[in-house]
Amino acid sequence: KPLKVVESSHVSPPPGSVPTTSLPLTFFDLQWFPLPNVQRLFFYEFPYPTLHFMETILPLLKQSLSLTLQQFFPFAANVVCPPSPGKPYIRYEDGGSSVAFAVVESPLDFRCAIADYPRDVKSLRPFAPELRTALSEAKDGTQVVLLPALAFQVTVFPNAGVCIGSSYCHVIGDGKAFMHFMKSWVDVYAAVGLQKSSLPLFNKDVIKDPIRVESFLLKMYHDWLSSLRENSGLTDVGSEVNMVRATFVLSRADVERLKQLVASQCMNEANSNQFHHVSTFVVTCALTWASLIKSKVCVVNNLSYVDDADELYYLLFPFDCRNRLEFPVPSTYFGNCLKPGIVEMKKKELTGENGIVLAAKAIGSKVKEMGQS
Repeated sequence: KPLKVVESSHVSPPPGSVPTTSLPLTFFDLQWFPLPNVQRLFFYEFPYPTLHFMETILPLLKQSLSLTLQQFFPFAANVVCPPSPGKPYIRYEDGGSSVAFAVVESPLDFRCAIADYPRDVKSLRPFAPELRTALSEAKDGTQVVLLPALAFQVTVFPNAGVCIGSSYCHVIGDGKAFMHFMKSWVDVYAAVGLQKSSLPLFNKDVIKDPIRVESFLLKMYHDWLSSLRENSGLTDVGSEVNMVRATFVLSRADVERLKQLVASQCMNEANSNQFHHVSTFVVTCALTWASLIKSKVCVVNNLSYVDDADELYYLLFPFDCRNRLEFPVPSTYFGNCLKPGIVEMKKKELTGENGIVLAAKAIGSKVKEMGQS
């Protein structure tokens, strides 16, 4: 059933609160151009009718968003994408930049929307807004592509709950930057206010490029831009994928048992004096990775038997580099500051009796190595 549009608007920082500003992009930012926008959904119980939400919650929600954007203005901006040999950059214009903000009403069952059981991946797609690219003419007459930074859609499930859906351009910032913004929005909404020490840092000069990877990434950007123009816009990645999505909940007790399992196995080894990084992230990734590969192997073996026990599998995870580089990058730095962590294991190791433990050791060693490098 289609969603009913209740309101369609735009939210910007208070007029005159942020001057027209341009920010450069670093090599950490440039690598994200070919990837799709990031979509996130936040569900909340709200057992009241739509009219009650519109009259009591929405005005303060938009007002607090405006005040938060004053401190996080790049999320109200556009990424300007000039043709070669130009460099892309972030552009905020006072009185002209804003965040698209829509309110819609859904006839669907809220409990079904937040359920853990497997559902078609496309069932949640309507709750996230679209970020549409646009064309603009530069001062020299050339056409540039504009990528909006962020959009919100609030979906109201009458007398049941609401969903705040977001889509944002990864070029603007990584997950830590986005969640910094969202948590600050919560504080403003709750009238807690923002501490000066928690405000974002926009100084891109703190990012150094000692091995000069920017030139390579700029070439990749120009290739992407040419492809974007030829295809007349961004494609909706995965819109036709025949897959399901399910949620698996690990309690605190489950996590503690996994940690104890891994720690005890490590202590029983000959080199038990070696320190192993055993965190919630490590054991959760280990359990997920080992279970995923085991389920895949079961399906493959039902179709045909191939003796590929030494086949290599890889786990890729993002590693936050703030305060972990040879040059200082504060934890409040706004932008992208990630490098990839890659773990390699053989299939027989992952699918064996101690697959979870071996995976946890490998992931923990990589996390420890990256933290020290």
